[in-house]
Amino acid sequence: MNLHLELHTFTNWLHLHPEWGGVAAFLVAFAESLAFVGTIIPGSITMTAIGVLVGSGIISITMTLSLAIAGAVVGDTLSYFFGYYFKDKMHNIWPFKKYPQWLDHAKAFFEHHGGKSVFLGRFIGPVRAMIPILAGMLHMKPLRFLPIDILAAACWAPLYLLPGFLIGIATLALPGDIATKLLIALFTILIIIWLFFWLLKKMFSLILSFFDHQLNKLWHALDQSKHLRFICNLLRDANHPTDHGQLVLGFLFLFSMLFFILIFIGIVYYHPLLQLNDIVYYFFRDLRILSFDKVMIFITTFGEQTVVLPLAITIFAWLAYTKRWRAAWHWLAVCFLSAGLANLFKAIYFSARPTGIFLVSPSSSFPSGHVALSSAFYGFLAWLICLEKPQWKKIIYSLTALLILLVLLSRLYLGEHWLTDTLGGLSLSTAIATLCAISYQRKLSKPPHPVGLIIVTLMTLALTSSYFLMKHYNQQLQNTNPIWLQQNVPLTSWWSGSNQPTVTYRFTHFGHPVELLNIQWAGSLNSIRHKLRAHGWVTLSDRHFRHFINNQFAETFPLEHIHLRLFPKLLNDQRPVLMMVKLPTNNSALPIIITLWRANIMLTPDHIPLWVGSINYLPSEDRLLFHALSFTVPKDQALSLLQPILFNEHWQVVELTKTQVPLSLLSVPNPPYIILLKPKK
Repeated sequence: MNLHLELHTFTNWLHLHPEWGGVAAFLVAFAESLAFVGTIIPGSITMTAIGVLVGSGIISITMTLSLAIAGAVVGDTLSYFFGYYFKDKMHNIWPFKKYPQWLDHAKAFFEHHGGKSVFLGRFIGPVRAMIPILAGMLHMKPLRFLPIDILAAACWAPLYLLPGFLIGIATLALPGDIATKLLIALFTILIIIWLFFWLLKKMFSLILSFFDHQLNKLWHALDQSKHLRFICNLLRDANHPTDHGQLVLGFLFLFSMLFFILIFIGIVYYHPLLQLNDIVYYFFRDLRILSFDKVMIFITTFGEQTVVLPLAITIFAWLAYTKRWRAAWHWLAVCFLSAGLANLFKAIYFSARPTGIFLVSPSSSFPSGHVALSSAFYGFLAWLICLEKPQWKKIIYSLTALLILLVLLSRLYLGEHWLTDTLGGLSLSTAIATLCAISYQRKLSKPPHPVGLIIVTLMTLALTSSYFLMKHYNQQLQNTNPIWLQQNVPLTSWWSGSNQPTVTYRFTHFGHPVELLNIQWAGSLNSIRHKLRAHGWVTLSDRHFRHFINNQFAETFPLEHIHLRLFPKLLNDQRPVLMMVKLPTNNSALPIIITLWRANIMLTPDHIPLWVGSINYLPSEDRLLFHALSFTVPKDQALSLLQPILFNEHWQVVELTKTQVPLSLLSVPNPPYIILLKPKK
């Protein structure tokens, strides 16, 4: 079977009949979930084709996802009830009579994972269609099966449509072959990342096993030593006197405190590694878009003092009410120590926060209070929950770690903290929570009720976070809005070159130069755009850009030669404000593009805005996705292209010396230069 041909044929049919897209999604999801046909139907082809149309905007994403989820649930439900009523005859029915190993594999999977297999099996092709029928055969309760199955289908449908969805989005801005290359590149990267984390997990497991064995030996050696036995007596778990778990916590406390102190010393004496702060700061600043901002404002709410402190009081009150006094006092200790020490270090040494947002907090940046409070509170709370239910550790610890990580990332994304602030807050809170856990286990005590603790936590968080968001959401969104500081420079100083306020090249987050900035243009952006358009330059962002090329340049410069960058070029984490192309008159030449960014400079005394940018060849197709260096247009050609405009502007060319240009950009064939333009009065 030619997968590409099948996909192309079916996509064309759905493109002509988009009203059938949702129906097709339902039928494919339904068929893939049926025990008899789900193991053999090639549903991935169809769902990829449907995903392409969803990503292209031809069919509704809401309708398609809803019908795909419904199809999966209906198919699973039929399989479940079939297994429920025909469990004794199942081995005699085709295809299980011919392939009995299908049921055997599914049964082994179900026995290993229990109820979780209903959720996990949905994402594992070989057993996907077998799990529902096996759940029915084993008489799993319908009220237990259906909620898990609906949740699994709701997660599975978007993932199944994702490959085609990415192609659909990419084809809106890219040629089909480039979109395919992009998808292949994305999936290759994802596979590499998955393999990396899989290997990391295996290595981490081996390392943990090794250290656990060594710490167990060390614990027994200390316990048998006359002079060092006091360490074991100081740490000993009253519930498990011979267990070395407390020693593990002791080392975790020491390493966390040591890491925190090293970060603090590095900040005070400005260690070179602090340059990572700038790299991470600009990386997240480049990602800023309004939809992400809204999500991150919501996430960072779970680290707000006005949200977590009421939670701390409520948890203490509940523990006291249930007479879990030892847990209550240790919970209170975690709260006071994490909040108190975080504020103490802020008072001891002032560390300036990142600038570049609308409202910068006047308090010290180090350590991050949000991260310190959230990681100490939620971390110790998760530990308390799992005292009575150790079998819950995997899910509770994973969800808690995810929440803490998201709060940490939200502080970095919103530009409220440096990387070292968040790591400092995390290490300090880990040390505090670990120390309190060691203290708690030194005496026998009844653990808290885990279910009650979870209910109280969720209810309190829902109330406090909702109240905070209702009152402060819009203000928080405005306060964290990115801004760029404006600089006033005398026009005469800029023109004479005695005060050159702008950079001469564009660079990556890691400081690697990638593009010469060879034009500085003073004046109104609308005026600049109008002048360029009047002399044949075309704005790349115009809706009818491709239509214009088809009508005006179809014979001399075919549309397929135009390839736009998928990701915009950034300068000081700002997107271009203008991108205009000059098309050549013959097929042998490349199009030329002018790109301008805000310089955030006003030329006084007339308050004329300054724009900086480049005049380059438009990258060819093979450099579109992984374009490193831009190819500068030679000075004479650039002046020739701008000649009609130069009659109405004051202009001059500044030749750059080798000391003004990074070595990596000196290899560009054309000598470096900057064209300065300003309006005639």
